[in-house]
Amino acid sequence: VSISGFGNVAVGLKYDGTVLITPQSRSDDVDDWTGIIAIATGYDYVVALRNDGTVVGSGHNGDRQIDTESWKNVISIAATWRRTVGLTSDGTIYMTGYGSNSQLQEIEDAKEDEKTAWLDITAIATGGGHYSAGHTVGLKSDGRVVAVGDNSRGQCNVDNWENVVAIAAGDYHTVGLTAD
Repeated sequence: VSISGFGNVAVGLKYDGTVLITPQSRSDDVDDWTGIIAIATGYDYVVALRNDGTVVGSGHNGDRQIDTESWKNVISIAATWRRTVGLTSDGTIYMTGYGSNSQLQEIEDAKEDEKTAWLDITAIATGGGHYSAGHTVGLKSDGRVVAVGDNSRGQCNVDNWENVVAIAAGDYHTVGLTAD
């Protein structure tokens, strides 16, 4: 159904919810996972979204990037170097790992400005982290995009993006696909 890779870890998700991981020595870490509907990898770790809205993780946890046990009603996940992000059905953003506290504070602070407010978010992406705290991007239901975090190379300059239907984030860039 999908694949995800980062660094030296690659993960595949089969139609039956089975997770495959390489290197093969890590397969014991995910063998008991059931009901998986989405996967994401970060640097030396993997997270998976279950059909009940919970998130499980395995691998390196030095920055608490797989501490997702309390997350509920999650509909989408994203991962990067050492940060994991989750989006819930009511639009709540969960975030854990490197740089997450400052980015969550930026999201909270943006509530006053309609243009940068993280309201009606339908998709998330997160990137960076190798040499910075990285950035996180949200796609709003009206096709606008919001971003928080490291903007040292303009990767969060998305204030004027409109009619966007999909987003992605890398180390120092953000990509948006428009409806046309």
